[in-house]
This record gives sequence, structure tokens and C-alpha cells, in this order.
Amino acid sequence: MKRRTNGGTKRARVAPTIASAAPVGCGDDPIEGRELPPHPEGQRLLRADLAVMREWLTREWLCVSGRHPVRDVWRRSDGCATVELQSLATSIARVVPKARTAEGGKGLLRDWRDKIIGDKPESMRGALFEVYMAGLFDDPAHPVRTVAKGQPGYDFAVTFDNGAVLRVSCKSRDESNEERVASKFAAGLRDRIRAEIGPGIAMEIHVFAPPKAHESLFNVDTVFPRVRDAVRAGRSGRPVAEGLPIDLQITAHPSTCGQEGLVYRTERLSFRLLIGVPLDAERIADRFRQKVASALANVQAECDVGPDRANIIVYRIPSRLALEDARRAVVDALASTTSTRTSSVYLYRAQLSTGGPTSPYYLGHELLEVKNKAASVAAESIIPGGTLHLRIPVGRIQIAEPTYFVTDGEQRFPIGPDMWIRLHGQHYYRRPNWTGGDVSIRRLLGVAQWFAHWHFVSGGVAERQVGAEIPDTVTLL
Repeated sequence: MKRRTNGGTKRARVAPTIASAAPVGCGDDPIEGRELPPHPEGQRLLRADLAVMREWLTREWLCVSGRHPVRDVWRRSDGCATVELQSLATSIARVVPKARTAEGGKGLLRDWRDKIIGDKPESMRGALFEVYMAGLFDDPAHPVRTVAKGQPGYDFAVTFDNGAVLRVSCKSRDESNEERVASKFAAGLRDRIRAEIGPGIAMEIHVFAPPKAHESLFNVDTVFPRVRDAVRAGRSGRPVAEGLPIDLQITAHPSTCGQEGLVYRTERLSFRLLIGVPLDAERIADRFRQKVASALANVQAECDVGPDRANIIVYRIPSRLALEDARRAVVDALASTTSTRTSSVYLYRAQLSTGGPTSPYYLGHELLEVKNKAASVAAESIIPGGTLHLRIPVGRIQIAEPTYFVTDGEQRFPIGPDMWIRLHGQHYYRRPNWTGGDVSIRRLLGVAQWFAHWHFVSGGVAERQVGAEIPDTVTLL
């Protein structure tokens, strides 16, 4: 829309609008429409924590139309989103009220919020990780104290009854350039499939790149015609697997519904697109080692130690870096730097999973401590009892790294730590001779975990398009 003025033509300013169909979480009750914890007390706590989160980020921002990672998760109704929001909102509810009354707290909260709702993914993820970790460390036995914006060396402090203080520096690893290239390619190929492949038999489409694949392979305009031809062949009863060892491997074959009493709707396009891109594990580990070395040097320069003061670093590790590789990278970083003021480096990663189709969603909190043998003050020496408590609202701590699998029919293939995997898809079902009523089901898509729900409404038709990243299905933590 344009508006004519004496000075010429100007584009009219359009105010943001609330989405026409009220999204989940935007009504009076922030938990209405969500898949909820089974117990009333869990629902009560979730409602209270989501209310704090919505008040801080504002309902107006969360419910305005427009894509943003936080908005996207807030508006989802599935159990995966509920678990992730519950974890984050619990930390927000613990930390934000404290920061409001702390010295420099208003500026800190403004800085956190600006980064979280901003358009820079690295800043958003870093701020979310700081808030989230502060909430996990906050315990009645050792409450957290926030610090002013820009505090050198650390992001918050854990305090103890004996007057000791443990300073915590939070670091969140950013997405690599290789992952950004692969992500852009996957999304572009998904969009072309949705736009240009017509309805018909539901299809399984796999696109896997060879080791050390050059990024020139990831050209949607080049790859899509091959995918389209593979889908045509698969629908005609001639499933194909084409490609040479130096090329992308592309397969397409009809998909089975996998849900008793349901069939795919052939008048709509249903597909599952699984893309695998090998990453250079050694390069990822080396880049991580450099980041850890930089964080150690920062603590060494900015934070002192003493009989009642110690420092630790908590690092959110890359989703495709094995815990053992990350541990070795930290050990190498400690050996290559003069670091006497960091007691330990904690490696942390959240993975969304479930024990099976009847189990509730939970977060697996992968946590590994790497002690610094050269530290002049060990953290446990200043902590009464020598024990820190992490108050985890959902899930359990996993010391051993889980194994993830890609499934193809009855076959399962383990996903190695050097393989970047992205799953996209949409599925439309119908129930033959369906007579009415609402039905909701779960479906396993491609990994050894449940990740999405389809809700059946008018006429038993699923109209929801779904997609997920695997195996790291968490978006915000």
C-alpha cells in the first residue's frame, strides 16, 4: 500500500498485527492448547512460569505475526515445545525477579531481552543460555546473584552461606559456516519439493552427501530436478537410488503410513525429506579447542581467586561434537594455555528424547566436568560440602552420550558424530469410514525418539505441516 504526499510517494507504515488465528499461548491462559504434563501440580507450575516468561518478553511480541525462533516454539502445541518452554521458563521465573532488584539488574534484563528478541541468532542463543544456566544453578542452598551488564570475566555468581562466591562464565558455541550452508540447502530443497512436486503417493526422499563433499554440491537448482525424477520413478513402481561415490546419493520410494487405521491422502503431497551432510569432525573439534582457549584466557585476565572465590566455565557444546572429542579439546586447551584461575570447564548439551511411545518427553542433560589440574583454587574447596546442585525442571542428567539412529523401514543406521542430519516433511492422513470425533496420534519419524504430533480435526484430516531437526531437536537451549 502506498500513500501520496506533497513530497512524493511514500510507503505507508503498517503497524504489527496479532495473528488472525489466536496462536497457542496468546489467550488468557498461557498453557491452553498445549500438550501438558500429566499431573495437575506440574501444570500449575508450568502455567505460572510461562506467565512470567510472557510478561517479560511481552505478549504483544510473542503473539505478533512474524517468524522468530522464540515465537515459533512459543506457538507450538506439541510436547517437545512444552518441555523446552518449561525448561526455559522455569529459569526465567527464578532469575528475572532477582535481577529486577539487583544492582545493575534493570540494564542486564534489558540487554538480555533485546538480544533474545533480536535478529542475531548468536546473540539470542548466548543470552538464552545465560538465563537458562543461571536458573539451573539457582538453589536454596546456593542462590544465584546476577551481575551488571558487561561484567568482565563472568555472567553470574553462585553464593554460599559461608560467604564464598563461585563465578560462572557461560559460553555457547555458534553454528559453523558448514552447518549454515547445509541448513540453507535443506530448507531450499524442502521448499522446492513443496512448491513443485504434485500430490500423489507419499514418498520417502533421502539425500546424502559423500565425505568431504564440496559445498558446490549443495545447489538446489541442480539437485531438485534429480529429486523430482527420483520421486516420479518411485511413484511409478521403480524406486531408484542414483548417484556416484563422488556425488550426492539420492533415493526415493513410497512411504507407508505406519499408523493403524490411517492412510495417506493422495490428493495432498506427503513426504519425508532426510538430508545427511558429513562434517569435518577434526575441524569442529579444533575450532572448539580454540574457543575454549579464548574463554580460559578471558577468565585468567579478568577474574581473581582466593580462599572464598573460584571460577568455572560452562560451555554449550556443538550438537555434532561427540562428548569425548569435546573433552579432549578442553584438555588440549588447558595444556596449551596458562590457566590457573579456572577450576573446571563443564560441557553441557540438551537433547530432547523419550524412552518410548508411551513415555513422556524429557530432556537429556549431557554434562561432563573437565577439571583443571593447574587451578590454584578448586571450586569444591570453597563450596560447603563440596557439592553443587543443578535444579533441572525437566529431564535427567546423562553422563554417557546416547546413540541416535536414522530409520528406513526395518533398517536402522547409527548417526555418527560427524554427520549433520536434517529432517523435513509434511504428512496428510485420512481414516477410512471415519465417523467423527477428534483424534490425536504420535508418529516416529526417522530417529529413535518421538518429535511431533499431528492433530486430526474436521473429517479426520491432518492439516498440519511439520518438520524437525535431528538429533538435536531443541531449538532454544
